[in-house]
Amino acid sequence: MLKIPLNTANIILPSGEKFSLLAPEIKDTKGVISVSGLLDIKEFVGGVIEVVEKFNMKWGNYIKKHEDLFKIVATGVSDNQITVYPVDYSSFQDQTFKVSFVCYGYIEDLMKFPDLNESESLYSIGYEGMSLCFDSTTKTTQTRDFFGKPKEIHRAVDWDHTNSSLYFYYDGKYYNINVMLIQRKETKQIDLIIDPDTPLPFKVYNAIKWPLTAFLSFGCGNNIAIREESLIVKEGQKRRIYSGKRIIKSSNSNYIPLNDYGLRANGILNKYFESFNLFLFVEKILRISEAITLFNFAKKARTVDESIYLMLVSIEALADRFKKSSFNELNSGYYMKQELFNEKIKNTKDVFMKDFEFFQKSNEVEFKKLVSAIAGINKISKTNKKIYDLFKFAELQNHEGKADFFNSLRNNAIHEGEINLPEANAFHNQNKLELIFNEIIANIMQYKFERYLSTEERTKHVQVKKDYVTDYTRFGFN
Repeated sequence: MLKIPLNTANIILPSGEKFSLLAPEIKDTKGVISVSGLLDIKEFVGGVIEVVEKFNMKWGNYIKKHEDLFKIVATGVSDNQITVYPVDYSSFQDQTFKVSFVCYGYIEDLMKFPDLNESESLYSIGYEGMSLCFDSTTKTTQTRDFFGKPKEIHRAVDWDHTNSSLYFYYDGKYYNINVMLIQRKETKQIDLIIDPDTPLPFKVYNAIKWPLTAFLSFGCGNNIAIREESLIVKEGQKRRIYSGKRIIKSSNSNYIPLNDYGLRANGILNKYFESFNLFLFVEKILRISEAITLFNFAKKARTVDESIYLMLVSIEALADRFKKSSFNELNSGYYMKQELFNEKIKNTKDVFMKDFEFFQKSNEVEFKKLVSAIAGINKISKTNKKIYDLFKFAELQNHEGKADFFNSLRNNAIHEGEINLPEANAFHNQNKLELIFNEIIANIMQYKFERYLSTEERTKHVQVKKDYVTDYTRFGFN
């Protein structure tokens, strides 16, 4: 548990009323931030009893009115300004008048510097839950004096950072931001640091913040979290630390091999970043970040049953958004052209009606239903169609076969509660769904470099897809 003492602190209610805290401090318990201190009795009239009654009454009124969560404004030991927002009441001790609050947002720390007249821009982002292989090193050499002469006793080489660039289009302007990703040894947190020569305005960062997080989450195969943000503002440097349970373990994805040391020399991270601009464009229309978040959550489900159900939901929800989007130009609703199907099915229907004519005489209603069903097998159902169209748009290899697999698994899971069919192996179905989802996202953002399909007998099967059919400029992509 990390404790940070404060000089002063004030609780500010939505009404504007303030409560002072004596001996205030901030605590960080496994990533969750809380603030505690003693209520100042001098601020209350009528003695000790009124202190308790007034505070509880104010809090009771606050709950009843459903007002916004309030904030705490404080000063640190270096007279730096600290804001904690939003906070919620946690506990109150009647005997000591100690009150505690838990933070559901972030703590903001402003370090003031004189004569700093910069426009508000991002300096760095601290990500938690990322796992990357870096392609650049930091060398550390230790020396010791032996009889007045320095002698090298230890040399360490750490692969701990990568230089890259983030290129994207936003609000009528192109941005090409030079960045460095570097790992902190003590916390395993990875910081993305912005080159001051290519500033990223904070307003623009706020617009791409969550798509960028989802983009990195897909590459890492794990839902990563923003733990810190550092900003350059007119008054100085502002740092935000977000409250939330720390990500202790992070799962990896081998599909986009960002953590494969064998491809480190190929600059795989730089190659992956080339897809961000298109990812950002598609995100506005399909909200693929939602699908990525849910799918990564599904991979960590407690059971394979839960995992498969959530994977199915993630892909079907994405298909539903595609169906309603401007990308959907596949509106035929048939497996094959209806004219061709009618030509092929005509003889089949004639033979069937002739061979089973006696059924028509005994049960004419059901016989007509059966003939109608034969004629309708070419029509794609609403659910099947949106899956089929999404897989085709995403240019999946054997998209028809994969759509059939998905629809069959979905029907068995939803209607029969059975996840082992059609492959007779739930874990195989789970792995196949993961490969399908990865292929969908990678192809939609037209990723053109190495991807892993499977590992068999210690041999990794690598694929590179460089050619895509979809021309996104038709949809307004810049």
